[in-house]
Amino acid sequence: MLQAFVAQIPTAIVYGENDRSIGPVSTINLKNLPDHDELHMIKGAGHAAWKNKPEELHLILYKFLLKEN
Repeated sequence: MLQAFVAQIPTAIVYGENDRSIGPVSTINLKNLPDHDELHMIKGAGHAAWKNKPEELHLILYKFLLKEN
């Protein structure tokens, strides 16, 4: 198990809908990870979601960080 989850660090997982590098099995595994706070799929984005949809990614991260303060 990853140390981040053992230490219960607030975690937001963000991935692109069209990310072909992680594959469908990995996407299912992401959804089933224990103790993550948020899981976001960015529609129309690939693996480089920060390049494909930067505004959407930044908004997700901004809202997540506001909640954790």
